[in-house]
Amino acid sequence: MKKLLSVLGTFAIVTPGISAVASCGISTNSIKTLVDNDKEFKIGDETVGYSKVFGSNSTLSVLGYQVLDALTFTEDKYPGKDNPKKQKQKDVLGDTGLAMALTNANKEEQKQDIKFSGDAIEDFVKDYNEPVDSNFTEVNFNLGITNKEIKEGEKWSASKATTFNSNDAKTIQAEVKYQYKENGNLDKTTIDHDTSSSETSLEDYLSKTWSTEKANVDWTKGLSEYKDKPYYAMSSDDAEKMYSAILKEDEKNQEELLGNPKVNLATFKNDHTKLTSSKTRYENGILMPGQYNLPGNADKQIKDFNEEIKSQDISGSSVFYRNKDKNALQSQVVGGYDNENRTFMYSKSTSPLKIDFTFTMPEDKKREREEVNYKIEITLNNLIVGYQLVGVNLETEIKDKKIESAKNVYWYEPAFYQFTNKEMFRISSNNVDGTTDVFKDLKGATINISKKTK
Repeated sequence: MKKLLSVLGTFAIVTPGISAVASCGISTNSIKTLVDNDKEFKIGDETVGYSKVFGSNSTLSVLGYQVLDALTFTEDKYPGKDNPKKQKQKDVLGDTGLAMALTNANKEEQKQDIKFSGDAIEDFVKDYNEPVDSNFTEVNFNLGITNKEIKEGEKWSASKATTFNSNDAKTIQAEVKYQYKENGNLDKTTIDHDTSSSETSLEDYLSKTWSTEKANVDWTKGLSEYKDKPYYAMSSDDAEKMYSAILKEDEKNQEELLGNPKVNLATFKNDHTKLTSSKTRYENGILMPGQYNLPGNADKQIKDFNEEIKSQDISGSSVFYRNKDKNALQSQVVGGYDNENRTFMYSKSTSPLKIDFTFTMPEDKKREREEVNYKIEITLNNLIVGYQLVGVNLETEIKDKKIESAKNVYWYEPAFYQFTNKEMFRISSNNVDGTTDVFKDLKGATINISKKTK
């Protein structure tokens, strides 16, 4: 059997399945990723890519390939009686993932609460097993996006997706203290909650302006155009112009704004553009496939790393953990680096994810057969979003050329979508096994197969 499987190439970074497909010599084509049967989004007059909608260009394609990896599993991909790659892939998919394989579509016994239906099952199974170059050509996510063309500053919205905004990024402000040995070398650093902070979300930091942060400055003259500029999220151009304007002010204003001794332009720009990229990222919100109870306000304490807590649902409260050395905060990250010493932060969707794939049987002129397209509609329960820790240094106190303390702000933002709450998905490496049973928390799925009309 030879089947031309379309693989979403972006998932090659994080999945072992792609290597299994490649190892069997199966050709690959690109697959078109659509949202509500469309791929065009606009903000104002600008046509934008998926990164401006979902936070990353690969968010949906990676999610789609996880499902495709299960759908397309066959024993024939792994020639040889005791092919170790076959067992490895079975371990990755787990019983639920294996039950989703399309080769099960016409079997009487359906397992793991995976239900196949549709009036084209028999024709599909016959075509699917034909030794021809058949393709998966499209994956379409049904998210019910309200408007694919929005104004600048307007937020994305959808009936089957959640908009993650800067006020949903719940923050904790932490103070890092540096201790030195008698010889002047660094001894250790410690991190704890900064009790002077009253902010609860990233939006609280983005909305800070120069006039609110520097109330003692006279803003009525040469600096009036800058008083309402964002304190931590200026553009580089505005920061340069403001610095030049400050140097024309009297000594009182200069000292209030630049300190004594005065910071240079490079430091000034760095200090006041620290959240500029975050402001841009959240300007229209980030759409999350699925509907979630988003992270609640941060528990105003930082907890020590706990080896017994491998994963944490943060839909009720944003919980922050130190690393083992107690000198930094941590969470598991996409790709799996050092995840055995980190905590997986997640939330679970309260509504099913609906995806449909198009499977194409090519035209066969010799047999006088026209092209046939099958629609494979899938409804999947318990989609899980993995959150990743983001941190930004706000202030650093230096004395005698040594850092004494630093104030940092941290929050979680959506990073990866999967069907297990065990850990952030990771690949196998030389020293660490990759994630297994990746559909562990998928509680029921329906797969309907029909023929698409022209």
